[in-house]
Amino acid sequence: MPESLQNTFFQPPEYMHFDLPLFLRALGLALALEGLCWAAFPEAMRRILSQLLSEGQNACRIIGLFSLGFGLMLAWLASLI
Repeated sequence: MPESLQNTFFQPPEYMHFDLPLFLRALGLALALEGLCWAAFPEAMRRILSQLLSEGQNACRIIGLFSLGFGLMLAWLASLI
């Protein structure tokens, strides 16, 4: 982007920068936890996955929204520490 146009766009405050290392640590932790579940309980994970696939779209959407809300609440609580 040309230097002359950079000042015309909204510049986010300094505290709103994207912390890539933190994001990658959080993503790595999520993948490690999911991998742990598959490694420790493969048969149970297959059973849960097959049950989830047999559910309708609305049930999957409700589960997704619940997970989203729980994750956001957990992230908010962690930010208070």
